[in-house]
Order: sequence, then structure tokens, then C-alpha cells
Amino acid sequence: MNSMMKANPFFSGRGGVFGSEGFGDVMGQSHPGAVCSSQSFSYSSMPGKDGKQHVVQKSSAMRRAGNVQENKESHSDSHTGVERMSIQRKLGDKARKIVRGRHNFTGEEVQDDVCVNMDASRGPQFDQEWEQAANRAGLMRIRSSNSRQPSARRNAALPPWGGNTGNMSTRPW
Repeated sequence: MNSMMKANPFFSGRGGVFGSEGFGDVMGQSHPGAVCSSQSFSYSSMPGKDGKQHVVQKSSAMRRAGNVQENKESHSDSHTGVERMSIQRKLGDKARKIVRGRHNFTGEEVQDDVCVNMDASRGPQFDQEWEQAANRAGLMRIRSSNSRQPSARRNAALPPWGGNTGNMSTRPW
């Protein structure tokens, strides 16, 4: 343990907020039953050369319990017209990441589905296994940015474009 951690009551010994292992305890590395989550959002608005507002929004959310993890990200840029959203779910050494993108000026939409340590055809089965593991690990008790959606919509890897979910951004996740 470094000197800052020893001198700071948040890090010192088992009595400290972060325990003797520092952030490891909080992040679930030292205690398998630990559940953690984080969310961030950024918004920037400035006038462009054409006099129109240029808005960039980014958001991310992560939740994890043991070897079960979910990451969500979104990005939109009114100047370029590009919107992206992604969701990645990890279960042990397996993972699935779905990324959707849309160019609002051309209407072009793309989707990419990447599987790690499994065949891509197992994607839907992996989602079911992930949901079951997340429930067992207590991860579903953590409200994610789409927790106000009906459960059938929430269970989908990525919902279709459109609509305000009532969360911290207008991105449809």
C-alpha cells in the first residue's frame, strides 16, 4: 500500500471505505458478491460557422457483478450527423458487442455484432445466459439507463432507433 493510501482514512486498513486492497474491494475483485455501476454523460453546444448550434452528446454506463458485466455507450454529433450506440455484455471469458450507427444526413444505417470466444450464431443464446447470470449475481437490482423500459424491451440487446426512453439522453437505449 502506498503512503497516500496509508495516510488517507478512505484507503487504510479494513476499516477504511475502500479496505486494505484500495479500489479492488469496491470493484468486486476482492469480494465476488460486490456489485458496482457507473454512469457518465457529457453535452456540448456551440454555434457553428453557419450560425446553427453544434451539439455533441456522449453517454456511457457500466454495471458489473463478479464475472457478469454490461457496458453501454452512445454518441451523437449534430455537425457530422453521426449517431452511434453500443452495448457489450460479458460473461466470464465470453462477450457480445452490438454497435449501431446512423448518418442522419444520408440516412445510412449500419450494425455490427461481434462475439468473443464463441460463434456469432450463439448470440441470442448468450444473451439468455447473460440475463440468467446477471439475475443470479444481483446485477439486475442496479438500475441501468434503460430501466424504465418494459422488461421485454429492456432484454433486447439493442432496441430499434427512435423514441425518448426518458433516461439521461435521448438516445434509444
